[in-house]
Amino acid sequence: MTPSKYGGEIATTVFDPLTPGVLYVGTGIGICSTKNGSASRHVYSGPDDRDGHVHAITVDPTSLGTMYAVTYCEGIIKCRDSGRSRRPINRGFVPDCRSPYDLEVDPRDPSVLYALTPDVGLFKSTDGGQHWSRASQP
Repeated sequence: MTPSKYGGEIATTVFDPLTPGVLYVGTGIGICSTKNGSASRHVYSGPDDRDGHVHAITVDPTSLGTMYAVTYCEGIIKCRDSGRSRRPINRGFVPDCRSPYDLEVDPRDPSVLYALTPDVGLFKSTDGGQHWSRASQP
């Protein structure tokens, strides 16, 4: 599943709960997907195809093709259409905060997201990632 020469380490994997057999893989240069073990398809890479290290992915369990990922270069991004469109959603994070290393969608309310950072603590969004606030101290 290595999408390019810049990186192939796998940092995270997650199955799409709405599309059986689809697996998203966070790698050193982006997100790949595979369906039922077939050849990989590159979904996302960073701005210069090297800074897209993805270390967390979570999939919205109610919205087909919507996922969130934590990237080294852009912070948290929201992807639609299974990754074809994306945008950073970092408003409310502390400027000097390192990237979150874990990200989850609340399965009872997919507009609620949680992001855990190593140096600042837990952040929460109640509007699908548009705004974030600190939910705990480290």
